[in-house]
Amino acid sequence: MIWERFPKFVLGFVKASAVFSFALSPELVAGARGALGEIRTLWFAVAFVCIGLETCFIELASYEQGRPALASSARKAST
Repeated sequence: MIWERFPKFVLGFVKASAVFSFALSPELVAGARGALGEIRTLWFAVAFVCIGLETCFIELASYEQGRPALASSARKAST
């Protein structure tokens, strides 16, 4: 039961962290840092685009008399 619900990406993260910390030379890690930073930024942007594509704004506006939509609009107006 626990294994089925466990987020498996955590194991990959721990493995990648161990490899970058102990198995690779510091020079190689420093060289890869720039490219990995660009890839991280790209995937971060893709994740938020996907979240936006999955958002149903009509449903959000009708949920609890539109309170979530109003709170989001008020926050945007204050910044």
